[in-house]
Amino acid sequence: MKRMVFYQLKSGKNLEPWKVSVVRKVIFGNGDISRDNMSQYVRKYFDDKGTYVLVCSKVQLTPQQRTQSEEHIKKMVKECGYDERQIKVQVWGPDKVIAALKWFPSLSMRLTGRDKLEFQSHISWSNDAEMRRPLQLEEEQRQFIEAIRGALYEEKEAVHVSIFGETGVGKTRLIFEATKVDELRPLVVYCTSATQYMNSGLQNEILKDDNDFTVILVVDECDQGMRAMIWNSLKYRGPRIKLITIYNGYEKTTGNTRELEAPKLSTEATSRIIQRYYDDKVTADDLAELCGGIPREAHALGMDVKNNPGQWFSTPDTMGNYFERRIRGGDDPNSTERPHLFYSFS
Repeated sequence: MKRMVFYQLKSGKNLEPWKVSVVRKVIFGNGDISRDNMSQYVRKYFDDKGTYVLVCSKVQLTPQQRTQSEEHIKKMVKECGYDERQIKVQVWGPDKVIAALKWFPSLSMRLTGRDKLEFQSHISWSNDAEMRRPLQLEEEQRQFIEAIRGALYEEKEAVHVSIFGETGVGKTRLIFEATKVDELRPLVVYCTSATQYMNSGLQNEILKDDNDFTVILVVDECDQGMRAMIWNSLKYRGPRIKLITIYNGYEKTTGNTRELEAPKLSTEATSRIIQRYYDDKVTADDLAELCGGIPREAHALGMDVKNNPGQWFSTPDTMGNYFERRIRGGDDPNSTERPHLFYSFS
């Protein structure tokens, strides 16, 4: 069972936790040393055999002061009747805070005032409308998610996972789902395009010699040329680097890049998406045939059937020119050439 950790933050510049009277007041207030005078949160973590961490954010502690502070707290907690073997206490200064956060790029850059760079944390990414749509998973999608996680958990070297598949098949969404687990989520930095990543200061931050934070860098809309350029700069920077690139097209390369194709949904699963918007299985089954296993298309058609009866193929306001992208594929949208159509009606 995981040991829970409770952080109590004190921001006073004159705090001296190595003094008995100071830590006594921090934990017990003005009362006697007893369980009843602990705050309910502090008492809960000692009751549950958790770890108590006193964070002195503006006081730089010497090793001796840190040891003294921790010993004072342990002694007082023991006096409250707790088993000495179960009492886990740490006292942190600013150096320990920085050391703890360096593994988490989003938090580290926020702490040092560099969070204005053009990227999204996983939390920010989760607020994108397309990441909030109802998700339909089948066994192939679950296996795809586990394959991504398996690559990200490797610790021997830097990892590059190249994700490809048709527009709207769910590449970005499945990567989002794969990285939402507790141990991966804080490490994620998401860029909407390779151009955004290359032109921002984020690349420089990751490549700095004195930056050793662990990062899962997710770069969307990243073609083969950009993919090679980014991976060239990251490949030999050790296991702290995990790169995921996303693109519609597939170009086979040699090397240790993992190439994963995002799977399509079955017609039955596609129909279930449409039925979330329009509770008519017969109509949903017919429309599902048109979607070709593409979940974003099913969402778009489902909303159309619900909101625009008789005027289907109107693009939802969070998807851009989605149907035009599906028709043109990777073609230049400004081209005067006639695009190929995906659909025919009888």
